[in-house]
Amino acid sequence: MNTAKDYYAILGVLPTAEDFVIEAAYRALSKRYHPDRYGGSDAHEKMSAINEAYEVLGNATKRREYDQERKSTNQGDSEFFNSEFDNLKEAFAVFEEDWKVAVSYYPELVSISDRLAKISSRLAFSFRVFLLQEKKYENAKLIADQLEKAFLTDFFGTSPDTHEFALHLIEEGRKDILLELNQGVKVIGSGGASKVVERLREKYGILSPAEIESKLWDRYREFVSSVKYDYDVVRDSKTFHSWKAGKITKADIENKIKSAEGIRKANVEHMIKAAEEHEKLVKFVCFGIVPVLFLILIFLSQCLS
Repeated sequence: MNTAKDYYAILGVLPTAEDFVIEAAYRALSKRYHPDRYGGSDAHEKMSAINEAYEVLGNATKRREYDQERKSTNQGDSEFFNSEFDNLKEAFAVFEEDWKVAVSYYPELVSISDRLAKISSRLAFSFRVFLLQEKKYENAKLIADQLEKAFLTDFFGTSPDTHEFALHLIEEGRKDILLELNQGVKVIGSGGASKVVERLREKYGILSPAEIESKLWDRYREFVSSVKYDYDVVRDSKTFHSWKAGKITKADIENKIKSAEGIRKANVEHMIKAAEEHEKLVKFVCFGIVPVLFLILIFLSQCLS
């Protein structure tokens, strides 16, 4: 057992991977790099590394010893920050046909897998293998959320705020800051993670979620003003978040304002018409009914006298 080697990276899986995910990755890579199928000059080297990795990770006792040793030497996090010997393209290819069939019945799997792949390609691989193995397609989103949370917890502690910050850094491709975040949380602990995040935000000029939201509202106001300043019509949070997610365009804003203006115009026209009808009624009562009633009263008084 050589703890200097990242056996998880060699098999292209996460340190938190289930046993069957490790086995599936091993079978996929063995099939891909078997000397009878793979013609590269490094076939023997690759197969030797793959077999060595599985010999350790495929054995519960050896894997536990390997994990403990790497943790004690601070090597356990190299998978996320170093993609050396990443065989996932080959591993994905082995399961591609089965995955296409699954996606044909559950098309939402594509977006879920892509979301996980932005965080880690190995996370996406574990997700695919798990679903294909366990057949729990109806619970795909829940499974993905659990895998994502376990991944973030493993590298960045238990704080939800730290997870949010880490996801932002992953989206921005800032692995340099992610490494600092990982090291800070590891030393300070999850209880002091907010201090680590605050320090990194200040050091690199990264805005907090509240500051980002405020700036987005300012940009949204500018966006609305570029159409026609009628901010009261489109200042609701639903429209704002649709715009922020890229689901609403300038044309949509124009239509929303026109629609609001149309409703206001219709209401005004209705009020004017109602006022005109009321005026007609008053004139009818004053100049039509009242004089008639007056004449009737005069006639009756003369008759009685």
